[in-house]
Amino acid sequence: MIAFNKILPVLSGLCILISCNNRTKTDSNLQNESVVNIENEIIVTKDQFTSSGMSLAGIDSAAFYDIVSTKGYLDVPSQNKASISVFLGGYIKSIYLIPGDKVKKGQVLVTLTNPQYIELQQSYLEIKEQLNYFKAEYKRQENLASENIASKKYLEKVKSDYNQSLAKHNGLKEKLNLLNIDTKKLENNQFTSEIKLYSPISGYIVTQNGSPGVYMSPSDVILGIVNNDHLHLELSVFEKDILKIRKDQEIQFRIPNTGEQIYTGKVFLIGKSVNIKNRSILIHGHLDEENPEFITGMYIEADILTNKSMASSLPVNAIVESGNKSFILVLIKETKEQLVFEKRMIKTGRLSEKNIEILNPEIVKHNEKVLVNGAFYLL
Repeated sequence: MIAFNKILPVLSGLCILISCNNRTKTDSNLQNESVVNIENEIIVTKDQFTSSGMSLAGIDSAAFYDIVSTKGYLDVPSQNKASISVFLGGYIKSIYLIPGDKVKKGQVLVTLTNPQYIELQQSYLEIKEQLNYFKAEYKRQENLASENIASKKYLEKVKSDYNQSLAKHNGLKEKLNLLNIDTKKLENNQFTSEIKLYSPISGYIVTQNGSPGVYMSPSDVILGIVNNDHLHLELSVFEKDILKIRKDQEIQFRIPNTGEQIYTGKVFLIGKSVNIKNRSILIHGHLDEENPEFITGMYIEADILTNKSMASSLPVNAIVESGNKSFILVLIKETKEQLVFEKRMIKTGRLSEKNIEILNPEIVKHNEKVLVNGAFYLL
């Protein structure tokens, strides 16, 4: 029979061996001897916690949304666009700006020339002289008719001639005004074969379709101008999602060709008709902040945040995925030298930019904290 005092050292050695097998260092990027994993618990020293930039947070309430993904482009209101053309064609004599140039409202853009401009001015002066004659004759006949000296029939003819001349005079005057020809100078016989086109808005030249010597007809656009001061979002949403969209919902968008930065805006107008070809509806959105780097026509990808609701949440970095399960590390004990975390399984739901919805928040008590930064390496 083996003595008990001989068995005891063997049992003690076996217990130490089992304990050593259960206590294993974490195989993580932290590479620190002070991080220890004991079954479902992980022990971290205070020095390790600080030097690794770890932090704690409690379960909090955050806003979550359903996402309607869409695409579109940046545009400006119609009053911020201008197409420069002329209602009576002519040859370009001078063109002063090119695409990319900044332009101010009222600035001269193009000079055109055409002999027809002179003919129009001649016609205006001729009809002006006729108008003066018919006006004087009409007044004279009106006075004679009041004294029963002239016939009323002739008075009506003179009146008709006067009104016709007046209509022609006013029509030619408006045409000359559209050509930016000063009719007051014509009274001194100051004819011109040239006209100048001015910018109706301030902005930037974006298109140019003519050059000196080229004839431009009334249907031709010589220059295009855009003012980017009030850019907005033009988005296309499929018919199946339109009932989710409401005014003032948040829009998060990015410009793929310029990087991953997220910009924000809000739904301002919702279209009232469906595009039959692709079963989509136009959404008009306003930007939260103007950006001088944005230009008209930029392609964008956007998410409209719908069905807002508040729910329990944790920062995304607090969750560690393993297979089809999610885990967190909850602080259960803290001493002067170390912190003890417990691994717990968590159920997650919707995801926002920074937070993730927690479906079983009761797993973390009210006064408990969760490891936010560093959980991935420890697990």
